[in-house]
Amino acid sequence: MSGGHGGDMTGEGARELATTRAVDALPAGAWRALHDVRFPARRLATVDHLVVGRAGVFVVDSRDWTGAIDVDSNVLTQDGSSRDATVDRVADSGKALTQLVPELDPQYVVPVLCFDRDEPITGWAGEVLVCTAGNLVDVFTSQRRVWDAARAKRVFDGLTWALPPDWYRIGEPSGPPRSGHRLDGPARKSWVPWRRSSAKHV
Repeated sequence: MSGGHGGDMTGEGARELATTRAVDALPAGAWRALHDVRFPARRLATVDHLVVGRAGVFVVDSRDWTGAIDVDSNVLTQDGSSRDATVDRVADSGKALTQLVPELDPQYVVPVLCFDRDEPITGWAGEVLVCTAGNLVDVFTSQRRVWDAARAKRVFDGLTWALPPDWYRIGEPSGPPRSGHRLDGPARKSWVPWRRSSAKHV
């Protein structure tokens, strides 16, 4: 379970289970995951999920917030109050991964804030991708590709070798195939966001 969450969530075990189920619903073979990844000496002592696919490496922190969540003009708010501090902590987890695994290119690492809600929320708060357990599969599989499948597997294998084995547990995404990637042909050489749209949900 992640450190540094403070009092801004409830039902921690339930929310982590909801996000884990969402990650496990990603297409089998195309996506790979590590759960409960330890990041010693960082603001987030543990990252809930590292997810690797053709769209890059997604560093996922899950939260269970109440109230109205709004992602507008790259700013995340809860009931009208800015949550920049939370966004900064999530973004820091992506930077921490590239420090732990220096050979991992930062441009392919995407910090993600995933809320334990069924209704979809999609947007960007700075460099942090925002989604929910209800639309994680759609959001991830709709991102533009940056690698081919073989490269994605090599990156995942490299993470399992670079991180001590007692720092994570390996997940098993087992969902059906999806064809939602928005770019056909060769993998892109740089990260391109899917979209930066406004979203507000209560």
